[in-house]
Amino acid sequence: GWSPELPNYEGIRIQCRDAGEAGWFLLRMSLHDPVMPLNIESSAAGGVDRIRKRLLALLSTFYQLDLSALDPK
Repeated sequence: GWSPELPNYEGIRIQCRDAGEAGWFLLRMSLHDPVMPLNIESSAAGGVDRIRKRLLALLSTFYQLDLSALDPK
């Protein structure tokens, strides 16, 4: 249910069409800071959190990333 939106010159924008997600996320490099801003939007109630959890599970395989902003424990 996730597919890249092409072309995209800002970073990587993924359409999230799985049940309960109905949204997208955009991950890009910052122009001025050593960070990667992430924007998540959804038109479904709870959709942003569903996308966030799936994305956290995917990115957790990269131990070099600081994912603390995605994991509100």
